[in-house]
Formats: sequence, C-alpha cells, structure tokens
Amino acid sequence: MFRVRLLAVSLLVLAQVAAIPTVAGAHGGGLDSFGCHHNRKAGGYHCHRGALAGRSFSSKDEALKAMEQLRSGKPIASDADQGELARAREILGQLTTADLGQANAVCQDQGRFEWGVGKLGRSLGREDRAKLERGWGEMKSTCTSDAGFPSGDQDRRSRAWASGQALIRNVLASSSTAGSVAAGPPSEKAALRKETRTLSAAEAKDHIGETVTVCGKVVSARYAAGSRGSPTFLNLDKSYPEPVFTIIIWGSERASFGQPEGEYYGKAICVTGRVENYQGTPEMVVADPRQIALQEEKKL
Repeated sequence: MFRVRLLAVSLLVLAQVAAIPTVAGAHGGGLDSFGCHHNRKAGGYHCHRGALAGRSFSSKDEALKAMEQLRSGKPIASDADQGELARAREILGQLTTADLGQANAVCQDQGRFEWGVGKLGRSLGREDRAKLERGWGEMKSTCTSDAGFPSGDQDRRSRAWASGQALIRNVLASSSTAGSVAAGPPSEKAALRKETRTLSAAEAKDHIGETVTVCGKVVSARYAAGSRGSPTFLNLDKSYPEPVFTIIIWGSERASFGQPEGEYYGKAICVTGRVENYQGTPEMVVADPRQIALQEEKKL
C-alpha cells in the first residue's frame, strides 16, 4: 500500500513539473513556426528549436535566408565567418571602385584580394563563384610579376580592367540581395536598379564612373566574334561610328544573353551598371542579363 501511494505521489510531481513552461516557451508570444522569436529586449531574432536552434540573427529575413541555405545544401556560416565574409565583401568592393591609375597598388596587394575572392567564393553557388574568379582573373591579367603593366595595347588592358570590375560588382550585388528562392527574377531586377539615377543615352557622358540606369533605343548591334574577347556591341540612340552610348557584352558572358544583337536590336531598353569612358565614348560592360530590361519593365 505504501508503495502504491509513493508511486502516486511521484506521478503527481512529474505531472506538475511537466506543466511548468520551458525557457524556450517563456518568451513573450512564444516561439513561431520556425522555433524562433523576436528578442524584444536585445533586438534581433533568436531560435531555440528546429534547424536553426541556438543561432541569433539580425532579423527574421536573415534567418529565412539561412534556412534557404540549409535547404539548398549550403552550410550556414558561423558568426565569425559572417564577420570574415563582410570583410571580404569590403575588400572586393574596393576593387570595383579602383580606376586604372590605381592598378599598380592593386597588383602589389594581390594576396589580400586573393583572400577576399577565395573567402567570398566559398559562400557562393558555382555560377557566381566562377563569375567572381573570372572577374578577378581579368583584372589580375593586367599585372606582371613586378606589379606593373605589360607593355602595349592600353585599350585591351582598360577593357579587361572594366570587364573584371563589372563581373565582381555584379556578384557583390546579386549575393547581397539573394536570399529566398521565392524572390524570383523581378525582385532581383528591382534590386539591381534600386536607388540609381535614370539617364538618357546622351546624358551618360556626364556621369563617368557612376552606377546609373541608362535608357534608350538599340539602333545598331554587332557581334564581333573574331575580335579579342568576342564582344557584342549594342549602341543606344545613335549608331557606330558616332555612338553616344555603347553596351558591351563579352564573349565569356554571351551564353547568358542568348543572341543579344538580335534580342535587343530595335528595342527600347534600360541598362544598369557603371559608366566607363572608352576613347571619349561612354560605355557600360554588362555581365548579367538582369542588368538589361525592356523599357516597359523599368517600373520593376
């Protein structure tokens, strides 16, 4: 009889303990469907259960991006890695703003940029990683073993420099806005155009070195398959040999655009990127189809 009473008391105590809320469930409002909650005191978004248990994020959106990474088979970077990734992005951002006159300094500091490319590249998908490495390779091709420029063909070096910058800039932009697969191409287009000034083709000459959106009609287009780099040229509003603005798609990126000389010819388009100067003509090197939109898509 004593044993039966002891067992009954023990069960009663266990039932009362089980009824006490856990620490994870004690937060105001409890946990959401992801096993996380907004930290109202310290700020941010913290997870107690599920795949993200034990991790803190600056926002729920950041946590959802991490969840998407897990679903796609990518590892989630640790807090220390996040700091190093931010540093890598900062270092590579310096590449995208350096002009050709600063190339010697870039060549002398190759190790730092190699680290940035490697660090960020390991966090990217295969396509973006290849694009990042190709961009750095084009910029690095202007260097020699003594951190100078090879002799001759200044135009080729200038175009290689601008093309490499465009590739790296595109990767930085897409990797900072990419997150949920559900975002889709329209929102990515909007992100590429976010907070950029919109200009006509004739106005571009006054904005060399700036990242802007240039709109106009493609009045001439040519695929120079036999030229170095196999470029495609799209001229807006005024055709060659007196163009007012030229879009360049290098052969290494052409497959992403299909046949751009036919796709865009005769159409009004808007293109977003950095305006460069080539022998007095403003031009823009384009590495991603999302940088170009038919003009009726400008509202995206």
